[in-house]
Amino acid sequence: MFKKVITFLLLLNFVTTLSVGYIVYTNVPKEYNITVEATPSDKEFETNMRNGMSQLMLGQNFLNVGLLRVHHFVEPHVDMFYENCPECEKDKARILEEEKDSITSK
Repeated sequence: MFKKVITFLLLLNFVTTLSVGYIVYTNVPKEYNITVEATPSDKEFETNMRNGMSQLMLGQNFLNVGLLRVHHFVEPHVDMFYENCPECEKDKARILEEEKDSITSK
């Protein structure tokens, strides 16, 4: 008896879902005429969004530069310089300055 009640309720649920879905689907209008006008709050939102994204990208840049500085303590280098690393740029400038002083003219 219990299995028959469960089966009946599941079939009733299935039939109800199908009928409600059909009614909702057939009553939807076919054409959509949506017009969106830009309001001052939209312009303000766009400005705030652009400012936020630029600050996020700037923060990411600072993080990358900080990670590049860390590599000098973790992985000291002899002849290898990382691109856009401030510490490597200082080392290159110091090496070039030392070499400039040691070059003799003939």
